[in-house]
Amino acid sequence: MIVLAGDVGGTNARLQLTEYSHKKAKVIFAKKYLAVDFKSLAAIIEKFLLESAVDKPLIQTACIAVAGPVKNGAIELTNLPWGVTEAELSEVLCLEHSKVKLINDFASIGYGLDSIESKDLITLQNAPIEDDAPIAMVGAGTGIGMGIVTKHNGQTFVYPSEGGHQDFAPVDDEQIGLFQFLKKKFHRVSIERICCGPGLVNIYKYVVANPLYNQPESPELRRDMHKGEDQAHLITQYALEKGDPMALRAVDIFIRVYGAVAGNMALTTLPKRGLYIVGGIAPKLIKEMQDGRFIKTFQDKGRMSGLMKEIPVFVVMDTDVGLKGASTCALSLCEK
Repeated sequence: MIVLAGDVGGTNARLQLTEYSHKKAKVIFAKKYLAVDFKSLAAIIEKFLLESAVDKPLIQTACIAVAGPVKNGAIELTNLPWGVTEAELSEVLCLEHSKVKLINDFASIGYGLDSIESKDLITLQNAPIEDDAPIAMVGAGTGIGMGIVTKHNGQTFVYPSEGGHQDFAPVDDEQIGLFQFLKKKFHRVSIERICCGPGLVNIYKYVVANPLYNQPESPELRRDMHKGEDQAHLITQYALEKGDPMALRAVDIFIRVYGAVAGNMALTTLPKRGLYIVGGIAPKLIKEMQDGRFIKTFQDKGRMSGLMKEIPVFVVMDTDVGLKGASTCALSLCEK
């Protein structure tokens, strides 16, 4: 049987056709598209199927993971000007409605965690794993998402959330300054205004507006950012490859906020089966994630700091884990 899986974020749309035979999976065709180049998800799927040369009647089910809350088989994506419905996708794919499913992108990651190989996991904090405890996920990319996974009698239950839209809680003078800077621009400062790709750009703008020791902004970085390129990528590049002081300061603030946010999720859920850092940003900043700053703010929870040391923390280096989870979910639709 052949199933279609998708993972649609605010930047990229990944699609994959997988053939399952005796529960062995073989990827037939996979491709990534820049989401903003298309007017709808249906248009991306049509292009993908054309390029795959796989006839629609061969596809038995489809599961598409999307960034945002799914309600009654429909979603308005958080970081794209699209609306998507299961009814629309079933029409595009010529499938029964019951064979097409939209799920939250963090739900798909939860279903995909079992597919992660040990080589794609980096441990930030070692601690004993409790098999009957929950798993928590936090992941920064174009936005930031969160979710919880539990297992019972061999079955996986995934609970996505919109925790990335919680209020930002500054923990030091620098972060208080950042909060005040962003409060002038936004009615409300949520975690996602800071702890994601566009959030790194917001941090950098704060750093430029509040220089240390009258330090000037790099004219090269300012020029490059005005060219319309991926600004978060440029800031990271100038920090890690060129040692630009302002870019380094922005990345430092980002890492510390990320650690505190992950720590708050851990306090809320006590995921002694593991807290997994997912999303596209952590693998790009893996050396910075490992140098102690992230875990220091993760653990810094006052009277609960000792408890925080009991939670295993991992970074998932496989950025296709959500796609694999969506494929697993699509397979389950075949079995119903």
